[in-house]
Amino acid sequence: HYEDILFVYCLYCHTSKILVLKDIFYNQVIREDSASRKEFSIKVLKDRLLLLENICKYAKKYMLIKEYRKTINNSLKGFFIDAAHYNKFHIYRNELQESYSLVYLSNKDVFNSLFSKVANYDINLVIRIIKIKHFLRKK
Repeated sequence: HYEDILFVYCLYCHTSKILVLKDIFYNQVIREDSASRKEFSIKVLKDRLLLLENICKYAKKYMLIKEYRKTINNSLKGFFIDAAHYNKFHIYRNELQESYSLVYLSNKDVFNSLFSKVANYDINLVIRIIKIKHFLRKK
């Protein structure tokens, strides 16, 4: 999962100009067995963490952390939102906590949001806050 996003991040790091097209540039065919059609799972969440870890490694390698810290933290926020909407989160909470903590510890210089720091100690607390926030927005 997410290899296309990793490619775009890496490409974006080395571009000096970006062209925005109003017309469709390509069509994507989504097959029956496509990752886009698979049920959301713990593997998808772990792959998202792996994506963030690889983006951080790439940004560190090319000394681009300062420029991309905000973007990386926004992607991390998306990970937490996805985890909050995963209906089996409670089953895999400990496994996800362990995976997140490993990624956080190697990238705590990048992950600088309050949620990222709290999640290192208790990812469940962050997920509950997101769910409460979502509930209050509905009202």
